[in-house]
Amino acid sequence: HDGEQNWQERDATPDAQRTAPRTAPLAGPGGICVSEDIARHIQDRIDFPLEDLGRVKLKNISTPMRVCRIVLPWEGRPSGVLRALPAAVNLRRMAIAALVVLAVVFLLRTDWRALWPARPLVAPGQITSIAVLPFNNLTGDPAQEYFVDGITEALIVELAKVEALKVISRTSVMQYKGVEKSMQTIADELGVEAVVEGSVFRDKARVRITAQLIDAAADRHLWGEVYDRDLNDVMALQTLLARAIVQEIRVAVTPRDTVRMAQAHAANLDAYEAYLKGRYHWNKRTGEDVTKAIQHFEYAIETDPTHALSYVGLADCYNVMDFYTSVPPSECFPKAKAMALRALELDPTLGEAFTSLAAVKFFYEWDWLGAEEDFKRAIKLAPGHPTAHQWYSELLKEVLGLPKEALAEMRRAQELDPLSLIISVSIGEIFYFERQYEQAIKHVRTTLALDEDFAESRKLLGECYLQTNRIEKAIMELEEAVSLAEGAPRFEASLGYAYAMANRSTDALKVLERLKELPYASPFWVASVHVGLQDEEEVFAWLERAYEEHKGELVYLRIDPRFDPLRTDPRFQDLLLRMNFPQ
Repeated sequence: HDGEQNWQERDATPDAQRTAPRTAPLAGPGGICVSEDIARHIQDRIDFPLEDLGRVKLKNISTPMRVCRIVLPWEGRPSGVLRALPAAVNLRRMAIAALVVLAVVFLLRTDWRALWPARPLVAPGQITSIAVLPFNNLTGDPAQEYFVDGITEALIVELAKVEALKVISRTSVMQYKGVEKSMQTIADELGVEAVVEGSVFRDKARVRITAQLIDAAADRHLWGEVYDRDLNDVMALQTLLARAIVQEIRVAVTPRDTVRMAQAHAANLDAYEAYLKGRYHWNKRTGEDVTKAIQHFEYAIETDPTHALSYVGLADCYNVMDFYTSVPPSECFPKAKAMALRALELDPTLGEAFTSLAAVKFFYEWDWLGAEEDFKRAIKLAPGHPTAHQWYSELLKEVLGLPKEALAEMRRAQELDPLSLIISVSIGEIFYFERQYEQAIKHVRTTLALDEDFAESRKLLGECYLQTNRIEKAIMELEEAVSLAEGAPRFEASLGYAYAMANRSTDALKVLERLKELPYASPFWVASVHVGLQDEEEVFAWLERAYEEHKGELVYLRIDPRFDPLRTDPRFQDLLLRMNFPQ
């Protein structure tokens, strides 16, 4: 399916090194495409036509390249033939030609570094960071995007099992889907030394995965392979791919890493596809998509009750429902815990499941020590899981009173997911809760430079302005945040508090009316608006309701600047004591 230059040219021309996987779609299933250089060498040595496809713009290669396709005997005669098949071809010549074609395929597919001693392109141990870019969907069916994205995510998860290897998370790499940038630019933006890219072609019960590894600094092709397997082997194939890449970059692999990579979470094909669809929707983080994700995960479990990752998927859905839907915490967090525990029954080494369990203990049960223990266990088992570092940082910041340690954990999460907007905002929140407002403003502006329409950034900027008495600017930012968030309750509540602080009581009361008309609104956010209105009786009434419901936002109570005027009130101190915050 491809064409390549000779070894000397591969050393000399970085753009030409990577033509092979990019020309595969032009060849078609079972076909052969070659570069112009190889076409010149073989056109007088084979008895098959060469179809000139012209100069083709290939992904991430700056200069269009001329590509030719070898027209095999069972294919139709093309237009644009460079050299036609002779009218009479005897069997002997046909046999010789077939051998030549096979030899060409062998030469193109052979890893010459294994046969030809050469200067290594990368010194052992040099590559310790890597990004897996979104694989291309060659099926021609947009409905298969979930499957292709799932292959990308699965490879990321497998590679992240190696503790010494920094692997960029799905959230960041997916932002390069369909984006035309050079490898060096992408690597610089993600802060990695190597990049993996590839494609997926699915045909009924078969799947073909093409993958290659690029040394970003030298812009050199290090390794590439094509795997053609039965769909039932796709999960084992992901592990095989990860092991090949790890072996190629020669990163240090501990015995614990080896055990983690050996643990494949097998499932039947229907269950696995449902799991991939569930993750596809969960990653979109909207109330509607979370609901769809639950349906897919439930189908996966119904199809294969032993698939541990599907239970983790359900746990993750129920954990975020408290923030993205109008479901009370008592209806989602207990389900999240049950699903996480079931996943751990099936696989006690699943770090992602410990992350889900720790979230329940943190946001709902207020079991601070239990949450910390599970977060640490999750990070030990899945060191490349950014969410574990992110949520552990939240615990360190909001409950344990360790802002420096919290910042270090959040920085680690950002290393693994450098383009995550929410992680970037969370770093700004650490400065905000430490009352370092100018530092928080400076940081949140860097987040807005990535995406000026990210509502969380506007919200935090407005809250910082409010605490530094720049009230008009605060209201302007918060109104924009509410608009971008389409009136989400917690954004409305922040704006209502700002209206109250600006002595715009009528506007603040209108916000309260909108919140109370919802099927369910967090009593914590209602209480925060009443803080601005200086209605202490209402504040404590709503805080007490939030306590009875074990509302997740109460974990902020100890450090939220909005509640500073109430900290000396005995009722406030009593509430903190009942929540068992460490002294």
